[in-house]
Amino acid sequence: MIAVPPGPGRRPGLVRLPAVIGLAAIGVALGAVPPAAHAALDLAQVTRERLDNGLTLLVLEERALPLASVQMLYKVGARDEPSGRTGLAHFVEHMAFRATESFPGTEVVSRIYAAGGEWHGYTWIDQTTYFETLPREELSLALAIEADRMARLLLPAEEVEAERGAVLAELNGYQNDPATVLKDAVLATSFLQHPYRNNTIGWPSEVERLTHADIEAFYRTHYRPANAVLAVVGDVDAPAVAAEVRERFGGLPAGPPTPTPRTVEPPQTGERRVTLRLPRGEGRFEIAYRAPAVAHPDYPAFLLLQELLGGSGGVSFLQATFGTPVAEGGRLAGAADDLITWFPPSALPYVLTISGSRGGRSAAEVEADLAARLERLGREAAAIVELETARRRLLEELTFDVETTEDAAHQLAFFEGLGALEVLLELPGRVGRVSPADVRRVAAAYLQPWMRTVGWVEAPGGGSRAAADDEPSDERVEDEVGGPVAGAGPNARQAPAAGAPAAATGGPVGEPRSFRLRAGLPVHFQRSGLSPTGYLLVVLPAGGCDLGARAVVGEPAWRHASAGFRFLAGDAERALREARAAVDACSAAGERAPAPFGSRLEADPSATADPEAALGRALAELLAIEPGVGPGEAGSRQSGPLLLALAGDLDPAAARRLAERFFGDLAPGQAAPPPPPRRRAAEKRVDLGVLAQARLGYAVPAPPPSEPAGDAWRMLLYIVSHGYEGRLGVEAIGRRGLVYHIDADYHCDGASAWISLSTGVDPPKLGAMRGLLQETLAGLRATPPSESELAEARRHLLGRRRTAAQSNRELAERLARDAICLGGPLSPEAYRERLERIGLEQVRAAVPAFVDGATAVVE
Repeated sequence: MIAVPPGPGRRPGLVRLPAVIGLAAIGVALGAVPPAAHAALDLAQVTRERLDNGLTLLVLEERALPLASVQMLYKVGARDEPSGRTGLAHFVEHMAFRATESFPGTEVVSRIYAAGGEWHGYTWIDQTTYFETLPREELSLALAIEADRMARLLLPAEEVEAERGAVLAELNGYQNDPATVLKDAVLATSFLQHPYRNNTIGWPSEVERLTHADIEAFYRTHYRPANAVLAVVGDVDAPAVAAEVRERFGGLPAGPPTPTPRTVEPPQTGERRVTLRLPRGEGRFEIAYRAPAVAHPDYPAFLLLQELLGGSGGVSFLQATFGTPVAEGGRLAGAADDLITWFPPSALPYVLTISGSRGGRSAAEVEADLAARLERLGREAAAIVELETARRRLLEELTFDVETTEDAAHQLAFFEGLGALEVLLELPGRVGRVSPADVRRVAAAYLQPWMRTVGWVEAPGGGSRAAADDEPSDERVEDEVGGPVAGAGPNARQAPAAGAPAAATGGPVGEPRSFRLRAGLPVHFQRSGLSPTGYLLVVLPAGGCDLGARAVVGEPAWRHASAGFRFLAGDAERALREARAAVDACSAAGERAPAPFGSRLEADPSATADPEAALGRALAELLAIEPGVGPGEAGSRQSGPLLLALAGDLDPAAARRLAERFFGDLAPGQAAPPPPPRRRAAEKRVDLGVLAQARLGYAVPAPPPSEPAGDAWRMLLYIVSHGYEGRLGVEAIGRRGLVYHIDADYHCDGASAWISLSTGVDPPKLGAMRGLLQETLAGLRATPPSESELAEARRHLLGRRRTAAQSNRELAERLARDAICLGGPLSPEAYRERLERIGLEQVRAAVPAFVDGATAVVE
């Protein structure tokens, strides 16, 4: 939980939007995808209806997968909160995942989990949004939940206090991240009057004082049909969906929509500064400039401007939550370390931010270098070749924005909520009309030195090193935090090559195929016509080859690393050539790969300030887990790829030919598996010094999925905890408000496995949460799993085989994970047979070993 009216006297009906440029047309513009009779996820095919009470309904039929994605957006966000009540919109969003009249207890989420679906929501500056993806036959469940959430949410006063604990736990979790703390401070300094200055999750002192009456009034004021957009995308019938929506929502009272704020932020006429003294993050900076709203005529040119600076990441708020890494060749490349630009779509003028770390340079040098590069772009028009390359890359990003039904539902609702759906649909054409003079003009208009807000992080007790030159700085220290943690998106920026092989032309997702190349390297392939894109995953043993900066680093399975290469469907040849070149280069250099970013086990030991990484190391030590490495000494050619996984809109025969052409001579790498996990201690505590939030973890060795007991352990894990639910989740989050979220994972390397539970805990609640964890584990002996719990776990796991993987990256990662852990890709029928062989006796038999694990605390 992170945030066309009909004519007089006519009943609203489904109206096909005007034919505008959709995803297929983007592919044609890029010269990569031939026109198809049916272009998957073509947003231009959406139908729109406005009910009499003002609810906007958007429906897009897409039958590639037997799924349905639902997005319910309310046009109310942090900008609409009364003074002194920041975080109110986010608090109401949390409460909206509790009980409603028709879904008591925690059924709003537990029913979706049980159906094998996924759900979530978030609050942002302009909107609050909720979404579900379920098997298509469960669409009515999602619509029933959203109708109840809109009009029949239960808000008992006693549950407000429990949820306040979860909200504050989420808030304090973000305080451990210096980048997020700095972003909040910079935005609060950049905006003097407009509510965009406020932290979306709220300032702690105000969140602590929000009352039951505040929450009730906000919900009754803003959650109404005229203020909502409902988008449904998937294997559905649009007229049938419209009929059901009219039945469920049509009788709800309209009420007025939420107006946009009256406050207009005055122009910035002077540089502003903020310096934070934090225990970690020294040398990090963020610079903010005002940027145009999504409906402003300058928006397309500004997107191209961002692309020229180093990459735009498209226009999906979900996929580039807090920025896009600056790629090689961008105008800002090399000015500082870890550079990221961020330009989210907004209803009103918001910001472009540039952030990073100064590395070995002084603050003054970094600021001067960045300012000179921006000034040059505002003074000199970009060269035609440079602009066309940037345009091509931006159009490519717009394609990658919409790879799944969930992506499509989000984008449709998000832009309709901003009053800019036509902007989204027409964006490729608008980007195509931007000239070099347009880019120069917007750079000069928005990116002047006196228009910037500069923030730096210093170590406690530091001097004024962060200020440029010797000018005095505005030493406003902001201790509050909010918003999601910055994420690094893919930075493969090479433009597609001309003359690439023709792609397939849309259609359903096919069954997985497996084959070996002539030298023995296994390849697992799955065709998906959901979007005109593809994804190649090169899987290596952890500690094997480093495939370079262009690859998207991942961890498809425990003790395995991966390098991902995304591409437009007609550009598969370039992607495989690039991947093979990277394999050859690293093999020749004799380098070993760093552990995947985000790994809980093989995280960089130097990242001692990261509580999550520290918890992973502690759990690894408790279970005597050794990282997986390639065989032989560094540089051994045997530590090359273990397998390839390929997914996308590709003809299977063409995919096999390309794999054979570029990887056919490679024998598969080999990795001698280290010993399996074994518990060697019951507890470990790690002290990292000053932390806003502690971490609590539990780990226990488990049977691998090659044994029938492995599936029994996965079902038992679901019964204990899954996200916000399970025995532990319901009690810890729903009833006591001790934590915000619980991560539950089953880790497998093919030969062995282990299970982990981890969560962030505010220090005052650490004792209570540790006690509850032990109480829940002990309760498994006293109250063993029941038949109904087992049936729900089985239904959930089966449903997730249908809903968990839609994007080509997700499909490729599942192919790789199945190959590593299950011996090969499984069909839904084969997976069903596996799970149906597991009975209650096997699940109960796992309990004694399951509860004999180890606990780690980072405090």
